[in-house]
Amino acid sequence: MQKTKFTLEQIEELRANPYTEYVSEKTIRFTQVFKNEFWYLYTHGKGPSKIFRELGYDPETLGQYRISNFAYKLTKKMEERTNLSPLERERDLQSQVDALRFEIDSLKKIIIRDDIEKRKR
Repeated sequence: MQKTKFTLEQIEELRANPYTEYVSEKTIRFTQVFKNEFWYLYTHGKGPSKIFRELGYDPETLGQYRISNFAYKLTKKMEERTNLSPLERERDLQSQVDALRFEIDSLKKIIIRDDIEKRKR
């Protein structure tokens, strides 16, 4: 099944969601925070489409293929993590910490930029 392309309006809508890391007409990537939140809700019995809706995404915009594919890939990734050696697990956790630090730094820059814009007005 082929993924449908996002319209410019849909791209802007998806970009506005803080859980969106990147979006183009064919691709959307979600932040690590979104993946963690999704996994928590998914393992507590919520369905993928309902989770996407709760986290601010319109399932109709994303399409069932993307939603199902995301859930499948995340499940595989999480299963791989449970089979890691202690050293591999430590490296994986350090990678997650580094990614979160990068996200925090990016958010700080956005806040500073917004504060500067407000002062100019």
